[in-house]
Amino acid sequence: MSKSTPMNQRKIIEDVWKEILRMSTIDADLTFMDLGGTSLTANMLVAKLGKSLGMSIPVIRVFEYPTLRQFTKFLIGADVAESAKAGAP
Repeated sequence: MSKSTPMNQRKIIEDVWKEILRMSTIDADLTFMDLGGTSLTANMLVAKLGKSLGMSIPVIRVFEYPTLRQFTKFLIGADVAESAKAGAP
């Protein structure tokens, strides 16, 4: 799991969204699809984020948490939960 801080993770997530969607700014309340995303770019997004954050992200999460704000909150929460589980006896 990622050792970066939630603030760093937010930046990584936002930067990857910008890169995949080829945008210089992202409205955190618009959905991935409304921003021009497709199923193909959703797969590219989770692959790149998985590699950058060191976690496995099913592509369905892009559709379950469709805005940057929701997706980031989910991923950071998932990372914290995985970290806690890894440290459990």
